[in-house]
Amino acid sequence: MAVVLVAGWTAACATRVDVARVTPTYTGGAIQRLALGVTDHRTYVVDHDKEEWFEGIMRGAFGIPTSLGRGRVTSGEHGTPYPQFATRLAHLLESGLAAGGATDVVVVPLRVGAAEPETLAQLAATGAERRLLVVMDKSRFDFGGFFLHPDYDYDLEVVVADAANAVLTRRRFSGHEADMTTDGNLNFYDNADVFMYRPTLSLILSDPAIVAAIHH
Repeated sequence: MAVVLVAGWTAACATRVDVARVTPTYTGGAIQRLALGVTDHRTYVVDHDKEEWFEGIMRGAFGIPTSLGRGRVTSGEHGTPYPQFATRLAHLLESGLAAGGATDVVVVPLRVGAAEPETLAQLAATGAERRLLVVMDKSRFDFGGFFLHPDYDYDLEVVVADAANAVLTRRRFSGHEADMTTDGNLNFYDNADVFMYRPTLSLILSDPAIVAAIHH
């Protein structure tokens, strides 16, 4: 029963949401070349209890949880699969930067659980003048039963480094959004993008210290 309910809601909307509703907000304009990466440090992924595609759970009529991931049941924009949820977030950040005028951005896939020196070295290998690293310590939603008012927990550390890998700023974004309102006309993933990921990533891209550092 739970699986049927989940599948029905996931496929409920055949039309993709308008890209503007998904794209994080950035208004900082053009920057020098930026290397961007997200590394997944969620304990249950590092410990192999959950796979890298895991985003959260949907609950059926009796509260039974079902794990769903974008890379397993659907595809990203333009038919590109996202087997890593971290890669999905990186490309959402990239789209927000591009929409705000920062088009010289390269996304670098990063290993699960990778330490900061390793990740900054990978970003540096691109030759970019600036490096934007996001360490995903927590990101998990719980869509609850018939009412579809999800909770969302997140804890993200953001590091901006210069061409010598000297850290220019280090910021943390964490929170628990409870009983969130969603749009019944959107499918499962569009609701997640619009009401959870976009606002959270917009906080990062509008943070004064981060904006100043990527322009430093």
